[in-house]
Amino acid sequence: MDSQPWKGPAHRWRASPVSSLTVSERGDLSQLPPSSRGPPELLSGFADIRLTPRLALLRQEWAGIDLATQMSFEFPTARAQTLSSDGRVRAEALVSIGRSLAAVPAGSLDLLANAYVRARPAREFLDVKSGSEAGLRAGVGYGIAQNRAWIPRRLYLELEGRSFLRAGFAAGSAPAEWRLGGTLCPAGNLAIDVAGGSGLTDGVGAPRARFLLGLGWSQAACARSYGSAQLASAAPPIEPPRLPAPEPARPAIAQALLPPPPPPPDRDGDGIPDDDDACPDQPGIAENHGCPQGIRQRVVVSATSLEILDQVHFATGQARIEKKSWWLLDQVAAVLKSHPDLLLVEVEGHTDDRGPSSFNILLSEARAKAVADYLVGRGVARERLVPRGFGPTRPVASNGSVEGRAANRRVAFTVVKTRARVFEAEKPPES
Repeated sequence: MDSQPWKGPAHRWRASPVSSLTVSERGDLSQLPPSSRGPPELLSGFADIRLTPRLALLRQEWAGIDLATQMSFEFPTARAQTLSSDGRVRAEALVSIGRSLAAVPAGSLDLLANAYVRARPAREFLDVKSGSEAGLRAGVGYGIAQNRAWIPRRLYLELEGRSFLRAGFAAGSAPAEWRLGGTLCPAGNLAIDVAGGSGLTDGVGAPRARFLLGLGWSQAACARSYGSAQLASAAPPIEPPRLPAPEPARPAIAQALLPPPPPPPDRDGDGIPDDDDACPDQPGIAENHGCPQGIRQRVVVSATSLEILDQVHFATGQARIEKKSWWLLDQVAAVLKSHPDLLLVEVEGHTDDRGPSSFNILLSEARAKAVADYLVGRGVARERLVPRGFGPTRPVASNGSVEGRAANRRVAFTVVKTRARVFEAEKPPES
């Protein structure tokens, strides 16, 4: 099924060549008249090469649905002894529509539909007048959040029915089938599609069983973006303030004998506590946030916060991080790795108010996830990061000026959980 009407912040069209490989085609032809019989098993081989230009018309970010159209042309490159070719150029026109419904546990749910018309040469098989056909496909897809390479990135169930145009829905002219499949991404953008199904009717072309295996290189299929529903469960519970119980007065002598509190940890001995030291393993100066004077440190850390003093730059309208911001994110990764007490950090994406709000929210979420993926690539544990997009809903300046809009297009970090908070929450009450 053509399951993606086309999602991508910058591309409105694409073209792709496809060729399938038939491993086995077999069946029982003993009940057919002698003039219609053929060999019970056909030769294997590559099918016709298909070239498919595709154009995106609408996108859910600003139109509420994804809508695309495409034209496919198949050139007769397969062996004539197989059923994978008509021996001539074929054409197909298709319209694809889709909509992401909502986030579900560990993923997202999509509804998909295609309508197509396929031009084929006129033939007669028994009493069925075959040839050009029209068809419909409908399906539901479950996109699974990235976890392990052997866990499918997507599962889908689809139904397909078609009819030969010149047969007028006569008996045997309307084949239909169902398929259940999934997509695996074992390495990078290598996508492996596995599916199987069977016929629902006895129409010409409906299989008793059909099994499909596909290989491709697809960034869209192997780079799912999903919401941060785990944030609510990860954040520490908010409790109403409690009035502290009055402490009993201690004798002056006992207070005088109490030892002084230990100094805060300072691994590099530069006089700056590790919690407030962006470079806790390198002696530095306070003016450079604890880092050596020769390093231009632009990441500020404390026991409960993480702040960047420069902006993360992206390609216009895209989630691709520009090279000039890599050094800044390298510093963020180094600070997170040297401060393991910051257990969970929210990566926030923000935009200005230009353009549709729904598009800006999706773009900001994609940019937040791109930053989180970059930090994971620099050694930060993925479970410590929660990407989240806010679009234009949290401005820090007026959108009425160029400077204000530039300030609102930003990435920020919020510390959600620290080891100190967990310790305080788990500490038993004093008796």
